[in-house]
Amino acid sequence: MAALEALTHVSPQATVIDDGSAPPLVVPSRGAQEKATADVTGVHPVGAVALIGLRLSLGFLFLWAFLDKTFGLGYSTPSAHAWIRGGSPPKGFLSGANVGPL
Repeated sequence: MAALEALTHVSPQATVIDDGSAPPLVVPSRGAQEKATADVTGVHPVGAVALIGLRLSLGFLFLWAFLDKTFGLGYSTPSAHAWIRGGSPPKGFLSGANVGPL
C-alpha cells in the first residue's frame, strides 16, 4: 500500500499515483470514462423524434405503394389493373425497358 500513499488529484478526470520509485502514473477516473461514453452515445431528443418520424413516414410511403398496387386503390393503379385482379405491378415500370440481358 506504499504506492497509494502519494495520491494527488490532477483534475476531475485523472489521478496521479507517485510512490517515488518510478515516474508518476496518471490514472483516468471512472467518471471521466462514463462521461465520455455518454457524450459519444448521447442522442438529442429532437433528433431522435425526427428520425422516428422519418422512419414511420418512409414505412407508410412504401406500405401505401404496396397496398395501391395490390388492391388498386385508385391513386396510381386503377381497380381494373390491381394485382389481385390479374394485373402485373411492375408492368408500367418495365414497359419502357429495352429488351436484352442488360
